Amino acid sequence: MMARRSMDRPAPQYSRLDPISLTLALAMFSSYFEILRGHRTDFWCGWTWPYVAGVGAGFAFYWFVIFVATVLSWAVLARIGRGRISFAVGFPLCGLLSAAAVWAVLLPCWPGVRASMVSLLGAALLGFTILLLVVTRLGRLSMISYCAVMTVAFAAGMSAAIAAANLCLFEPELRRRALLGASVLWLGLAVGINLAAWAVSRAGVRKAVIRTSAGLFVVVSPVMAAWIVPQMRVAAFEKSGPNLLLITCDALRSDYCSAYGGHVPMPTLEGLAGQGVLFRRAYAPAPWTLPAMNAIFSSDYATSLTPSATRNQWISEMKYYQIEPKRSLLAERLAARGYATCAVAGNRLLRQPTGILRGFQHAAVFVSMRPERRSPFYQFPFLQDALRASCPALVEERPVDTTRLLTRLARVFLRQHRNTSFFLWIHYMDPHTPADPPERYRPADGPWPLFAPADPWWGTPQLESRTHRLDLPEEQQRFAQALYEGEMRYVDEHVGIVLGEIAAHDRLAETYVCVSADHGEEFWDHGHCFHGHSLYEELVRVPLIIAGPDLPKREIAEPVSLIDLMPTLADMTNVKPGDRWRGVSVAPQLRSGDAIRPSAVFAQGTYIAAPEPMQMVVAGEHKLVLNTQSARFELYDVVRDSRERTNLADEDPEQAAALKTLIEAWAASFPSTFETLLNTDDAPKPSEEVVKELGAMGYLD
Repeated sequence: MMARRSMDRPAPQYSRLDPISLTLALAMFSSYFEILRGHRTDFWCGWTWPYVAGVGAGFAFYWFVIFVATVLSWAVLARIGRGRISFAVGFPLCGLLSAAAVWAVLLPCWPGVRASMVSLLGAALLGFTILLLVVTRLGRLSMISYCAVMTVAFAAGMSAAIAAANLCLFEPELRRRALLGASVLWLGLAVGINLAAWAVSRAGVRKAVIRTSAGLFVVVSPVMAAWIVPQMRVAAFEKSGPNLLLITCDALRSDYCSAYGGHVPMPTLEGLAGQGVLFRRAYAPAPWTLPAMNAIFSSDYATSLTPSATRNQWISEMKYYQIEPKRSLLAERLAARGYATCAVAGNRLLRQPTGILRGFQHAAVFVSMRPERRSPFYQFPFLQDALRASCPALVEERPVDTTRLLTRLARVFLRQHRNTSFFLWIHYMDPHTPADPPERYRPADGPWPLFAPADPWWGTPQLESRTHRLDLPEEQQRFAQALYEGEMRYVDEHVGIVLGEIAAHDRLAETYVCVSADHGEEFWDHGHCFHGHSLYEELVRVPLIIAGPDLPKREIAEPVSLIDLMPTLADMTNVKPGDRWRGVSVAPQLRSGDAIRPSAVFAQGTYIAAPEPMQMVVAGEHKLVLNTQSARFELYDVVRDSRERTNLADEDPEQAAALKTLIEAWAASFPSTFETLLNTDDAPKPSEEVVKELGAMGYLD
């Protein structure tokens, strides 16, 4: 009986479309494998049209290579076998071997390849072929039908992976687990759909419309989820008060900005200043990122390095640059009130060990110094690795464009929380080096493609070890400055994109917008470039613009410190300031239009490249910079002499003495060195990761 049934079953029919359908399915499988790795990268931030184009180019490449290899290998096998090897068995095996050969070339080009990855790929390809032989030889399902169903399954798995990753943009570890779940879903779909199609074919039901509809549903529904869900999903919060958007631009000096009368056009900042409050003389608490941002968010001054200490001791002390756990932060207070809080940053020094991200429910920090590979296969990292190994000219390596990534994530967050109160902090790495603006914002030519004086990877002139000096011809200095100015224009463009996203949801009228910087940048103003090494105006005087509900347009000429920023923003959002915040809110004066009470502004130079720790005070028109180790000091009238060319210390000793007294009283009011800080109960735990990041960014050369 079994033999008769076997004889009655018609042999599977094969078509000229079988080679195309099989290789399309294998190309789809290869594309899915690429996408799984591409979604796991640190710089993946959701799908955009360039990603779609890159996927299309990669899929076409895989199909062409696998098709040619499969057809040629089958032709050779058929000639050798002389008809003893059937097409139904030989051709799928040729397809398996061709795909395996392609991946045997690609995988060794990946520095992170592991045996588990090779095993998974091999098992998936073998399972694909075995299932093909089973369902086509034992059932009535043709190779075309099988490959069509497999293509549907792979497309569904890709769509599920995209949707899962889109919903986990701010949680990389959660995204990796979601991708594992998507892989399991792909396996279930691949097996389940084929078994269902096989059962339908064996039952004699020839309703291709049903199978086609089911396949389309499997494909379309995840694709719709991938594109629509991240844009439409709205957090289930209520509005708890006015929104808050804080944008800080790394290394943005104020005197270059057109809003401050500078020569670099920044129309977005100009427009924002035309609607709100522009602070003419805002000062950062320190001349480099880590102590400055700690001071801004904790509303307290950065701790100074110990005078007369060795270099190794200074490096050890820098492990403690973090916010004490007992100190309350604005994000924590707003989150407790029902705000949706999000932080996206392009500076790796702002990762969680510093404590700055406490209170942010969503956070993403990118490593901006790592090179990004750009090629036609934008979303296919395996192909990019192989292309770079075989033909480096076709793969361009440039610094990661974190500005684009941060704007993308910020827009997704704003769409997801357009019906709730939010606190969004964006820390753009631009215009910090490496300075590599887009073509539309850069000079036509120059000696290098970019300027990265603290990162030897890019082959540009480097800062001298320890002194951090860099002597260049005047023409090269102008080119480096032009690249920096191009980055300023680029980041201004993206600030406008974020504001446009808020305006698209009709929420600007209920949103306070603040734009500032952590510190400035020197371009040989006093013989140096880069930052961290002095307390001159180009490094500590930063832009500060605040606009929002009930804030009239005005300019404030009095000096203010950025340690006042968090108390001011807390006041605007009706949040009680922290007990240990040293800053003072100026929100009442901003709303009423009253004058801000003049007060002294302080800063500390805490960078090991400086010859010794420094302290600074600005009071009225004058500024005193004190070197704490040698007691040498400089006095400037920064209103009449903003470039600090004339030291008035000898001409006006009374003013210098008065300001020096202010510095001494200020320094005595808190633990000004780590020697005293580490003897307190609130001493933070040292973070080796901070020093590791400083070294990776070129700060400890």
